[in-house]
Amino acid sequence: MTKFSNVRAVLSGNTLELFRYERNVAYDYTTEPAETIVGIKPILSQDEKEKVRIRSLQRTKSTLRRIVLSNCFEWLDETGKPLAPKFVTLTFRENITKVSETNPLYTNFVKRLNYQLYGVKKSILQYVLVPEFQKRGAVHYHIVYFNLPRVDNHVLADIWSHGFVDIRNIDHLNNVGSYIAKYIGKDSADHRLIGQKHYFTSRGLKRPIVIINPQRYALLWPYVSDLPIAYAKEFESEIHGHVCYSLIDLTTHLDIKQKVLESLTPEPII
Repeated sequence: MTKFSNVRAVLSGNTLELFRYERNVAYDYTTEPAETIVGIKPILSQDEKEKVRIRSLQRTKSTLRRIVLSNCFEWLDETGKPLAPKFVTLTFRENITKVSETNPLYTNFVKRLNYQLYGVKKSILQYVLVPEFQKRGAVHYHIVYFNLPRVDNHVLADIWSHGFVDIRNIDHLNNVGSYIAKYIGKDSADHRLIGQKHYFTSRGLKRPIVIINPQRYALLWPYVSDLPIAYAKEFESEIHGHVCYSLIDLTTHLDIKQKVLESLTPEPII
């Protein structure tokens, strides 16, 4: 039986987002929409298609931002100390303009990098990657590595071997999720990305926790209701009506974050 809720919470690392909707949202579907069952898809106008594309792009960027927040400083070195994430840009000296050609080159690179760092043919590095096109049309990659140990730029460039490499430490979160997500928006309408993913992730990344069940939402609310709001806004949504949104930074409230996590069990945290 389909259920409904007018609240949603998303916990991404130490960032908690709270939503309250004017209109109830359906979740926990047990039946498919009628048009899916009979194989009929609605015919959309060009304007409607554009709205769908924009909403899809916004969801993609939000998902990427939350994945980044869920993994920054969440991976530990051999001493148990959190590893600082690193922002890496990889370019191609050859004017390769198709991601279908560059993606296999990256896959082979990350395999070589894993072996160089750990001496095993195993995927240990955790990352998100966003492709972008340079003005000349060539593909290049923006990557956040969450558990990349210290490695010299020239060593990384030798392993990459296809062009220029730039590596930078990320010392604090700030808005790193939004920073890498912005690269999605630049070429979102580019025909070269039609049928291609806007971003890629390694396997094993930690994922945001989404709470939409009103009863589970009620369990976490007492822990966070008195915390300071880092950001808040209200806006109108075609689907949800009037929306109240607030963001809480739990970085200095890790004890409360732990209580929130405990209130959510026994469902998986990741």
